[in-house]
Amino acid sequence: MKSLVIVCCLFVFYPFSVMANNKPGALELRKLERGEIIINSIPQQGDGTRFQAWAIFNASVKETHDVLIDFKNYPKFMPDITQTEILSKEPTIVNYTLGLPLGIKKRYRLTHTVESQDEEVKLRWKQIPWKEVALEDSIRDTEGLWHLSALGENKTLVLYDITTDPGAVPFGFGWIVDYLSKESVPNVLKNTKAYINDRSFRK
Repeated sequence: MKSLVIVCCLFVFYPFSVMANNKPGALELRKLERGEIIINSIPQQGDGTRFQAWAIFNASVKETHDVLIDFKNYPKFMPDITQTEILSKEPTIVNYTLGLPLGIKKRYRLTHTVESQDEEVKLRWKQIPWKEVALEDSIRDTEGLWHLSALGENKTLVLYDITTDPGAVPFGFGWIVDYLSKESVPNVLKNTKAYINDRSFRK
């Protein structure tokens, strides 16, 4: 189903100093209004990579929020997620399976929290231990945030902020680090945007 989703977006990488941790300025908003996705690479101490990405979705904050907490349907549109298992709702804990190229699979467990205030919503996630999964079959750590802000009745400013540390990778598999970070970030946003806008995918 994901292969049928076609979205025309431009991906623009900006230096950290331009927008990190701030809302986009007028120039950046114009780019986002044209359908571009703006991505910042955030310098990190130690292992792991962090990216912040901005986009505008043509949907309300509530509609966007409802899709992002519909974890059972993530395999329909989230890149490389092949399976989810919801363990509990209070707190929300979900098991994820990633199907990567060359038949590589990774499994990890996240806890999710939601903060709502006026026309803004923050959806946070954090990896928690899954003792039944060996380290080489998982990732070392990941955490992040969806920040949704209303721009109008049916328009939402979306911030996707993610930090990922895949852990040690075998020799010759260094591509996994990039694949799980900067290569997946624009696809997460464009696939989610397409899924929200095309209701035929949401049955």
